[in-house]
Amino acid sequence: MAESTNLAARAASDLTSAHQGLLRANLLFGLIQYAITSGNVNEFRAHSLAEIGTELTRTYGERAQAEAKYFTEVNHG
Repeated sequence: MAESTNLAARAASDLTSAHQGLLRANLLFGLIQYAITSGNVNEFRAHSLAEIGTELTRTYGERAQAEAKYFTEVNHG
């Protein structure tokens, strides 16, 4: 029973982390969109912001994928 509780806590923590990463990326991409539509691309350094957003989504995506693999293995293990 304790193992099941630990797995649920781990899953909740991992989903919360993924959610936070996606919110951060969404904020960055919203700022990039604003910079482009307002004509202030250089002022906002939109290219740098896009690189940060790409890194965020890649990092959190890789973490989520690794955790999904872990939980699949635990469930079928």
